[in-house]
Amino acid sequence: MTDIFDAGLILSSFAGGLLAAAIGALPAFILGGVFIVLGVCIVLAGGSADFLNFLGIGPFFGPHIAWASAVAATAYAGKKELLESGLDIKVPLIKLNDPFVLVVGGIFGVAAYFISSVLAQLNFPANPIATAVFVNLVIARLVFGKSGLFGKPEDKKQVWPAKDALLLNILLGLSIGMATSYITKTTGNVLLGFGISAVILFYLQMGFEVPVTHHVSFTAALATLTTGNIYIGAVAGGIAIVIGEIITNLFVKDGDTLIDPWAGTIMVTSFLLYFWPRF
Repeated sequence: MTDIFDAGLILSSFAGGLLAAAIGALPAFILGGVFIVLGVCIVLAGGSADFLNFLGIGPFFGPHIAWASAVAATAYAGKKELLESGLDIKVPLIKLNDPFVLVVGGIFGVAAYFISSVLAQLNFPANPIATAVFVNLVIARLVFGKSGLFGKPEDKKQVWPAKDALLLNILLGLSIGMATSYITKTTGNVLLGFGISAVILFYLQMGFEVPVTHHVSFTAALATLTTGNIYIGAVAGGIAIVIGEIITNLFVKDGDTLIDPWAGTIMVTSFLLYFWPRF
């Protein structure tokens, strides 16, 4: 595992986490999506994967470095009452004029780098980036949150998705899954749909209530490449959106920091798909 102790990668991860905290968690994730789409286009055009590997999914703007670190820094700012809520992931934290908030982002960036690298070295049977995001934000909840791991519901904890939204969510998941599965089958690339879904969140940052779908896109793409079947990919997308709702109800609803339900979904679905040939 000596490769993971590369000083340049460690410092880049710290810098990526700090910068992401400065510009805000959601803006950082969106920018990472832009880099993923550009990087995939470069690869599909026959170019090098270096742009994608370093900027899109690597130690600068990879979701585990930029997004999760900025969310953790937001949780810290919420604990210090510098923000109204530790869930304010749209806020650029540079406006708080507190260097320690940004340093927290850098520290969690390094932690995410090591978590994902060790998991990759160990061939952990789930996506190492998504797992690093989820683990990092569980840690942030336990360290900076006051609501406990599962939040503090006023009434009985609701885990299963609400019936009035279940059909709509499944329809959305199947549709996004089908579209993503087709482009994945055509291009052979697992990240294109994920990147597009991330870029769409630009409208969420602007205040429009667009759905979060990158967990659906990635699951559908991975299922398509694993099975070779776009219809299984579409069904996997429908399943992923339900899993995402369940994880949201478990960890986000009634909580005071964000534990990423979308990364949690990818962690679960990639784990299940890892064992697909054994079924």
